[in-house]
Amino acid sequence: MSTSRKVLGILWSLPACLVGWILGGFLALLFQIEKFKVQKDWTFVWDFRNTGWFFKKAMGSKGWAGFSIGNNIFIEDLDDERWIRTLIHENTHCLQWYRWGV
Repeated sequence: MSTSRKVLGILWSLPACLVGWILGGFLALLFQIEKFKVQKDWTFVWDFRNTGWFFKKAMGSKGWAGFSIGNNIFIEDLDDERWIRTLIHENTHCLQWYRWGV
């Protein structure tokens, strides 16, 4: 995806991106995020602290490994192979947000 298309995609999905940024920042302030990274493709990766209350309520009980909101990927702290597979899967959802918007 070209840079101009990516910028347009982020603008198109901006309401969802803002929700994701606010959620990620809020969870980081509450020590629910273990690591944070901005990738080359402008996706924000929020790596959950697996012992946190949010992880246990939102993800642990459902069996999810991750979810995406706009260009934000929230992911469980997994072994390397499963983490990469989940990241690739969720990155596809980010591209869907760019294409289809909210």
